[in-house]
Amino acid sequence: QFHLSTLYENGQGVTKDIQKAIYWNIKAAENGNIEAQYQLGYRFLRGMGVEADINLAKRWITSAAAKKHPDANTLLKQLSLPPGKTTN
Repeated sequence: QFHLSTLYENGQGVTKDIQKAIYWNIKAAENGNIEAQYQLGYRFLRGMGVEADINLAKRWITSAAAKKHPDANTLLKQLSLPPGKTTN
């Protein structure tokens, strides 16, 4: 499912279709794919093809972090910093 979402995202072998990419990304995330969870959280964080939603972003990024996604914990830490602060 996640692989299919990336094919639609990039238009590889299929016509590029962001809505289909998001559909398959959601399906993969709901089925426990940690990369899909992280990507979906990032998509909601940045409003990429979806309306930005910090709560949904945190939900999916937290799910990925719980499964040890390598970038999810870093992103969660950044989301919890006061505005204007960085981890550096």
